Amino acid sequence: MRCTAVAPENLLMRTSQFILHPSSFILFLFWLAACAPTPGPASDPAALPVAEPFRAFYEEMGGRAVFGDVLEPAFPAPDDGRLLQYFENLRLELEPDSGAVLVSALGAEIAPDVNNMPVPEDAEAIQAAFNAFYAEHQGAILFGPAISPVILEGERAVQYFRNGRLDWYPELPQGSRALPGQLGAAHFADKMAVVLPDIRDNIVVPAVNVTAVDVYASVRAPVLYSGDEQTLTIKIINQDGGESVSDLRVEAVMRFGAEERLLDLGVTQEESWVHAPLDMTDVPPGVQVDLEINVYAPGDRLVGADTVSFQTWW
Repeated sequence: MRCTAVAPENLLMRTSQFILHPSSFILFLFWLAACAPTPGPASDPAALPVAEPFRAFYEEMGGRAVFGDVLEPAFPAPDDGRLLQYFENLRLELEPDSGAVLVSALGAEIAPDVNNMPVPEDAEAIQAAFNAFYAEHQGAILFGPAISPVILEGERAVQYFRNGRLDWYPELPQGSRALPGQLGAAHFADKMAVVLPDIRDNIVVPAVNVTAVDVYASVRAPVLYSGDEQTLTIKIINQDGGESVSDLRVEAVMRFGAEERLLDLGVTQEESWVHAPLDMTDVPPGVQVDLEINVYAPGDRLVGADTVSFQTWW
């Protein structure tokens, strides 16, 4: 329906006409409803959850007010497999041996060379506000030691710490002008955004969390000659994000002529590959062998399937 703007005096005239004609009044209400602005989808800044290993620490240390929004679901670090989760202002990591939650030293990685940075005129007052925020929010744990004085970065006064940064907002009310800077977002954009898709492709998902997979089956020899061995290869990829899946049960039904054999191919390993030699005993020459591959998650849930065929020739 196309809505056309109506001048106020014309709207008044039309409204009076609708009062005289009840059916027109109903049409008028319909017009108002159709032309009213349609609200967009609700924006939920907390739509991405805090990973369970980090939740207690996150809530104890101030939650979203200190950490900012969650930027990404947790993922393993590409170098050593530590579990990481990025927030706007900070990054948390899980120490693999002790299970302790640590705040990553992003400030030490991303802080600029501060030697030639200008210092704001009111640096002492800003420093006092930063010190107050630091003391009130367990700064020694969250931000770590200071690694710069108060400096000007563009037009914004900031101070870098080993793990994060504090920014100065003079336009805000007194007492609210010192806030965590978005160092997590800056580090993610600079260091991690490009490589994260490859990291996620290599994440191994527990089978219990899988709802659907893509199954790709192939055989070594599309035409099998006398004396040759036949091998079935299966690659399984989780549809939700493309990660590999471990511990999925794989079966194949091999059919030729009136014969049908059920083959237990075991479970997927970390890279979701299954390699299985096929027993060709009593398979006659000159037949088509059809293989139906079924993949099951725990509870015998069928989550994916594929078919492949080959010909015996001897």
